[in-house]
Amino acid sequence: MLQILKITNFALIDNLELSFAPGLNVLTGETGTGKSILIDALAQVLGERTDLSNIRTDAETSVVEAVFDIGANQHLQQLLATAGLAADGESELLVRREVARTGRTRAWVNNNIVTINLLQKIGAELVDIHGQHQHQSLLHPSKQLDLLDNFAGLLSLRNEFENTLVRYRSLEQELLALMQTQADMIRQQETLQYQIAEVQNAELQENEEPELSAERQLLSQAEKRQLLAAKAVDELYGSEYQSFGGLLSGINRVRLAIEELAQLDPTQQSLIADIEQIKSGLDELYRALRTYRDNIVIDPNRLEWVEERLALIQKLKRKYACESISALMVLKKNWEENLYNLTHQEERIAALRKQLDITKKTLSDLAWQLSAKRNQAGKKLAQLIASELNELGMTKTRFQVDVNQKTNPNGILEYQGEKIAVMATGIDQIEFLFSANPGEELKPLAKIVSGGELSRVMLAIKTILAKIDDIPTLVFDEIDVGIGGAMAQVVGKKLRQLSESRQVIVITHLPQIAAAAHNHYRVTKTQLKTKTFTTIHHLDSQARTNELARMLSGESITPTAIHHAESLLEEYRSSKSNKKKKNTL
Repeated sequence: MLQILKITNFALIDNLELSFAPGLNVLTGETGTGKSILIDALAQVLGERTDLSNIRTDAETSVVEAVFDIGANQHLQQLLATAGLAADGESELLVRREVARTGRTRAWVNNNIVTINLLQKIGAELVDIHGQHQHQSLLHPSKQLDLLDNFAGLLSLRNEFENTLVRYRSLEQELLALMQTQADMIRQQETLQYQIAEVQNAELQENEEPELSAERQLLSQAEKRQLLAAKAVDELYGSEYQSFGGLLSGINRVRLAIEELAQLDPTQQSLIADIEQIKSGLDELYRALRTYRDNIVIDPNRLEWVEERLALIQKLKRKYACESISALMVLKKNWEENLYNLTHQEERIAALRKQLDITKKTLSDLAWQLSAKRNQAGKKLAQLIASELNELGMTKTRFQVDVNQKTNPNGILEYQGEKIAVMATGIDQIEFLFSANPGEELKPLAKIVSGGELSRVMLAIKTILAKIDDIPTLVFDEIDVGIGGAMAQVVGKKLRQLSESRQVIVITHLPQIAAAAHNHYRVTKTQLKTKTFTTIHHLDSQARTNELARMLSGESITPTAIHHAESLLEEYRSSKSNKKKKNTL
């Protein structure tokens, strides 16, 4: 719902901030005061193409800002959250658009700069403008299809069709891929068999490479390790080249000296135990080194085998771009799966063809169910809209919901021997057709020239689809063209009824329509020195009566006009009072 509209340097408006309320909001004023400027400004902030002549003469840019309450519009909230323009569940939306005389235009949503395309997409969820402007979502066949399917309760069936179509396309793509690779199947099989055999014959083990690398290092240094171990043994035990023996011989001599010392000085007796502990440790070290030395094997053949094994592993890793044996084993498993699929490709192709036939039959059944129900619902909807148009004084008009199919040589379904286009929504092209006068051909709604006719057609459609269409704010301009008197009262009541489920903004010259409003605004034009300004004021009860009286009798407001104005207002006050009483019973 539109809450605030702020306009700066736009046409005859220099600076204006206007608050709107729920229900029916009416703008009135003399001809030429600039009532439609408000609609033009609203269209600008919603992303519509704008005319540079709308920039006020003494300004370089025009700026229009709007604040909307979107608390009830979950679809728009999700759209904004996905685009990163609002947090989940955020209920207030600020939209701003600036147009420069140079032609440059910029737009912001919640202080985030956005493209005009995205602004238009958001605007289509906020407001429908009906009249001489082109911001009407109902003019688009895609929107008409959505409304018809909502009206007929076909969204569930349509979703089922779309899911079936997605499944069909997936099967079709898989079959095509298999058919394209079938010619290369033998070559691929041979390649895979060779690769699998090459890795399999290598008999690779998960942790083999680090273990072999460690073994290679030991084998390549065997002689050096043996020499070092022997040298350590000799230093401990002594050898024929040492005149005083090794370290152990020296320890024995130390022990003898300490024993003599302890006999002379018993306080040094504990040193004997210390030297024994040292000797015991050196004995253990000697045995360990000797065992290590004796177990070293110098085996050139084993070293050669390890080198060749590591070279093979490196070769396979380089060849198949793998960093480890584990990666090679995963790759081998993938090859085996691919080989299995290739080997069973004929069976898979046959199975896919069977699944495609079954899915195509289901798709066809769903398509014709949708089409039949749309035709049935379209006739019912057209009758209801025609009835509404008749009540709105358009007694000679015709309305039709056209349901047809478009041929497509590449279509997957057929109708009367011809292939037809298939879309996610089904096989039907939907369009609302209208004829204003007897003898005139039915034309799409977008071809309606008269703003008044289009507004009343939209009012009739919106009245029927009020519980289905979720656009929160409707704007009607020129809706009163060609009507008056009792018919104007009918239109006023229709607008009042429509405003019970959404916000409605109407520009009108007729007091019968203005009297139906919940909120009344008067548009005036004033001139200060050489400048002209358009201003808009919200009317209180007395001012509203005077404005209706002016609309009834002209600038010279008579007591009769005042009485007539009060009667018009009283009718809606009474209906509101009666409704409250009925709700309390």
